[in-house]
Amino acid sequence: MAKGHARQDKLAANLLSALSRTSAQKDAMAQKQARAGNLSKVNQTVCSVLKLAFGHDILHKLQKKTPVGSVVFDKRFWPTTDALDEMRRHDEWLKIQEQSFLLQRKLENIFAPASL
Repeated sequence: MAKGHARQDKLAANLLSALSRTSAQKDAMAQKQARAGNLSKVNQTVCSVLKLAFGHDILHKLQKKTPVGSVVFDKRFWPTTDALDEMRRHDEWLKIQEQSFLLQRKLENIFAPASL
């Protein structure tokens, strides 16, 4: 064993025995190091105990679970620009628009700069 590398050597020898600190102990140690201003040590403490959240086959499992379909959208049923303009001219649309922007107008009035 190299001097000063006992923990790393222990981890390399037996992966399970090196994880002896509880989560509460790790948190307390990281907070103590942060209060002391030793942020690099905090980073080392937090990152050294992280476990991988995925294995080598995770990408295959995710692709199998959520297959990717075509990203080409069928635009045959989309309204034309003229149809959208016509829709925006209807009273129903104008009422919806008025209700949607009512809150915005109230907020603008509340936060408007006071005139002198």
